[in-house]
Amino acid sequence: MSKYKLLVYLKLLYIYKRYAKRVVTPGLHCALPCIAMGIPVIFFGDPDDYRTSIIEELGLEIHKIPNLKTTRNSIGKELENSFDYINWTPDPIDIHSKKMK
Repeated sequence: MSKYKLLVYLKLLYIYKRYAKRVVTPGLHCALPCIAMGIPVIFFGDPDDYRTSIIEELGLEIHKIPNLKTTRNSIGKELENSFDYINWTPDPIDIHSKKMK
């Protein structure tokens, strides 16, 4: 990894820690550091993907991304109903005991 990339990543982590009140993401590379820093996370992904199993192990719900491969007339209704069940003000996950292991 180049020095430049490392600096970009470190700056991004600083921005998350300093300014993020809540993070909505489909990326593990974003969700995991935020969880570790105590930032509430809303995670979108495929619950059947083995790579995201760590999210559930930490106690965070994986929200399935809605299927947008529908007719144009029904996309609005599908999206409208897809996000109603999500808690948009989650509490941070307490992973202190897991970090100690």
